[in-house]
Amino acid sequence: MYECISKAPPFFNTHPEMVMHLQLNTEIENKSKITPSLFSVLQKATSKKKLRLPPAQLEQAEIIETIKAGKQNRFQYCDELIAAFQSVLAAVQQPKQGIFKKLFG
Repeated sequence: MYECISKAPPFFNTHPEMVMHLQLNTEIENKSKITPSLFSVLQKATSKKKLRLPPAQLEQAEIIETIKAGKQNRFQYCDELIAAFQSVLAAVQQPKQGIFKKLFG
């Protein structure tokens, strides 16, 4: 979803291990093409807890526990994510009022 809207991948590097590191430890970047309300949904969908060290320096159990802890801040069910997207879509589709309409009804 992020890449479709921003026309750029959320994480890019020519080295596959660096991409994995970025995916595990870096928040998505807000691009100007993404509205704040949609970006907040994407942030919640990709929420993560940062690893204390690079993955190669950690035990697998610690990596798994850190990933599980990060998942707690994400949408827990598809219905929650769908509702958040529908809310953003409804706000975008509402007709915008001009200054005269706001002032004089």
